Amino acid sequence: MTEYAYDRGKRGRRRSYFDFYEKNEEKTPERRGGKRKTAVTLAVLLTLAALIGLVLFGHFSSYFAIEKISVSGLMNHTEEEMISASGIEQGSKIYTLRLSKAKANILAKYPEIEDVRITKNFPSEVTIHVIYATPKYFICVTGEYFTLSGSLKVLERVKDRRECEGRGLTYLALGDIKRSVTGSELEFFSDAGYVKEILKAYENSYFAGDADKLYINSKFDISIVKTSKYLIKMGDFKDKELKLKMAEKVLLQDDYRDAEGVILDVSNVSETTVQIDKTQKIE
Repeated sequence: MTEYAYDRGKRGRRRSYFDFYEKNEEKTPERRGGKRKTAVTLAVLLTLAALIGLVLFGHFSSYFAIEKISVSGLMNHTEEEMISASGIEQGSKIYTLRLSKAKANILAKYPEIEDVRITKNFPSEVTIHVIYATPKYFICVTGEYFTLSGSLKVLERVKDRRECEGRGLTYLALGDIKRSVTGSELEFFSDAGYVKEILKAYENSYFAGDADKLYINSKFDISIVKTSKYLIKMGDFKDKELKLKMAEKVLLQDDYRDAEGVILDVSNVSETTVQIDKTQKIE
């Protein structure tokens, strides 16, 4: 006699092995994973809905509206002038403010400003910090004189050389200049990264507070001049820090500092030569 594998439930319902298999199949890892994915998706949708709701609330209400604009670092301008130049308006939404555009607006209007730092302080305040450029050099391009910052930003056009010298600026003779536009960095026909390297070394040297002319005709022809006093021939820009230190040591140690017509050649770091010729015009 054939036997069937089944038993009876509480109400007499016959329960087979097939029923048992189907019941346990519902608890497989695949099904549990599907439920977790559904829960994660629901959480993401709820989060997005909350964010959209917050944005809509901010858009249609006074929340996130710019209420205060503060300016620091001012020297030659007023807060009103700087805020107006930035284009930032009170009442506009802070999250729509484009910091790069506001910064560009200020730099375009005021070339004497080196940098601007604008910060959003949620929910309703904006701060503007202004950093002025310091004129350190002046150049002559096609008969016109311009002042420059240490980073070679063109600050202003001046009427003549005497005005620049009266302000204690160092004359910078540069080769390969392509364009000089106020408010922008000086442009060269070729890569002139070495110019900034030389200027950095020069500004950290003794000569930055003493010499009045710096010639950078090319990366192979560099010299420093104090009118009628001394001429420092550096040659190329390699070992520039060492060459400047050697020149300083020789100039001060051997008492050439107060002499006239001193020609010091440090182009070869292994051999320094000094010549005194009062008949030679050093300029």
